[in-house]
Amino acid sequence: MIAQKDTVEWMQNGQYKLSGQVDERGRKIGVWYKNVKDGRLREMTEYYDDSLFTLTIYRFLYPNDIEQKMSGYIDSHGNEVVNGLFIRYGKGGRIISISNVVNGLFDGISVSYYDDGILYSVQNYDRGIINGGFSKYYSSGMVMEQGKYIDDYKTGVWVEFYENGKRKYKDHTRRV
Repeated sequence: MIAQKDTVEWMQNGQYKLSGQVDERGRKIGVWYKNVKDGRLREMTEYYDDSLFTLTIYRFLYPNDIEQKMSGYIDSHGNEVVNGLFIRYGKGGRIISISNVVNGLFDGISVSYYDDGILYSVQNYDRGIINGGFSKYYSSGMVMEQGKYIDDYKTGVWVEFYENGKRKYKDHTRRV
């Protein structure tokens, strides 16, 4: 049987930041809680330990109690690697970005929003590298910039627009 010890890591203001249990080797096990300054729960992290890796399931709780879950594991170098849909929330609980993460890298379409929920940008990732179409928008919803990336480099025709929709600039970019 594994010996377990309750552990609390305190914040400077005296409220606990992290609390949970560790095993006899000091590894986090079970559910850990992270609280913000006012004492509200901000994050629950669950650690499962076996001989291959530690799986971590993150549950982020935002001020309006919106829950975000992600999972990950500890690689052979001791680094935490995240997997899953990564959703960032801004003030008032609005979504400000949605991205898919595979083995710690963005993979697939990534969408960002202004704080008021208006679309800001859309881009595609392939294992952490920007590949494919890219679009950026004004807060009015009009296109600001459009183009294409190959292996993290702008390529082909890139066009910038004024907020009224008229073309501002056009560039034929070649990868160097």
